Amino acid sequence: IAAASVMPDPRNAARLWVLGLSVDARHRQQGHATTLLRGIFTHAAERKLTVELSRFSEDGQAYLAPLVSRLHAELPDLR
Repeated sequence: IAAASVMPDPRNAARLWVLGLSVDARHRQQGHATTLLRGIFTHAAERKLTVELSRFSEDGQAYLAPLVSRLHAELPDLR
């Protein structure tokens, strides 16, 4: 239904890379991306890691960019 690809930056232990996030088209708008990204962002904020996102696809720009902005507002400790 949904998957995220995340890894630590091999050159910077204080950075977490979000390489990709995908939600099956039949399951969009059901909160799956929110659950995944909130978990990733919370993990990073609790450990004082910087999160670096890959660039958005067209769908990502439409669905994920607003979500990322909202989660940044909800998690003030996120870098």
